[in-house]
Amino acid sequence: MFKRQFTMIYNTIIRIPSWIIIVSFLIPVYFMYSRGISFSFSDNFWENLYCDGYLLRLWVPTALLVLLSGFGVSKEDDAVRFLRMKNRKTVARTNLFSALFVTVLFVVLITIIYALFFRISQGFSLADDWSGQLVKYGELNEIGGNTFPAPFVISSFSPIGAMAVELLFLIFYCFFLAILSMTINAVFKQSVGSIICIFVEMAVALFGRRTYQEYSLYPFYNGSFRLLTENNNLEFVNYSIIYWIILLSAIIVLYHIVMRKVDLISLSRENQV
Repeated sequence: MFKRQFTMIYNTIIRIPSWIIIVSFLIPVYFMYSRGISFSFSDNFWENLYCDGYLLRLWVPTALLVLLSGFGVSKEDDAVRFLRMKNRKTVARTNLFSALFVTVLFVVLITIIYALFFRISQGFSLADDWSGQLVKYGELNEIGGNTFPAPFVISSFSPIGAMAVELLFLIFYCFFLAILSMTINAVFKQSVGSIICIFVEMAVALFGRRTYQEYSLYPFYNGSFRLLTENNNLEFVNYSIIYWIILLSAIIVLYHIVMRKVDLISLSRENQV
């Protein structure tokens, strides 16, 4: 059973065109080269990346949506593959597991690429210790605002530990965007879902406003462990866990409902002559 499911997931993922994979990696890499990290106030890569507001949480989700732009869109040669899956529930489950696998792999690989680039090009340290500068800024949280880790994070987590939790929340956020994109793609039978999600995600990230140290329902906000702990405790983190359980459950149910209604065998509008 597991081997069959793995094969279906593998066959789904390898259908991503190679040029889409290349473009999706070039997006965050481009901003890595052109923009770098906003606040490089020490030589520690992990704490600098943790404090950066956009390099991970804006460009990685955008690139991932490009990577998954074809998910949920029926292609001409999908008929045989769908028949082998036997029912729509299996198709939906395979797409969801495939999107989750791609999301986790993409986020991890981009983080490794970032680490190697800044280590080699700028000599950043990959040590798992907070720098003295950051500890000082963290203690003066009123001056640093929500840019630096809260004192609670500095005392309770190492830089790599804090980044690991940050990546976990980023994965929740990216996976939600992926399912939403797939759902819209399935409804319209073309890759408009990714386009819509990219514009909304960028608009909220760049122009969304919220009150400092107050909980927000923005998925972008809930995708950041650093922002969730800016009140110097785990209260908002606990809220966010409940938030993601509800939001991901709702969007997964919606995706299954859509997949029960759409014509899986029909060609996408992009392939029609």
